[in-house]
Amino acid sequence: MQALTIDATSPYLPALRSLYERSFPANERRELKDLFTVFGSAHEMLAFVHEGRFAGFVSLLRPTFSIWPWRTICAAVGWVPKRFA
Repeated sequence: MQALTIDATSPYLPALRSLYERSFPANERRELKDLFTVFGSAHEMLAFVHEGRFAGFVSLLRPTFSIWPWRTICAAVGWVPKRFA
């Protein structure tokens, strides 16, 4: 099993998109491109590949994420918790 960094040019992007769209209801999904851009350098997307075949993915936020203001992050992803409303 390998964990490979995914970007817009990855050959595994179509398989990742398919799994992402099947895994989350439309009202809970963001545009896939937003997963690559909204958190900037604090975000990394990895594809799990087994024997050359796509097996899954993970979306990671790096520790620098914790210093960002929560209101800004929530607004960036279109979610406002009740305590912020």
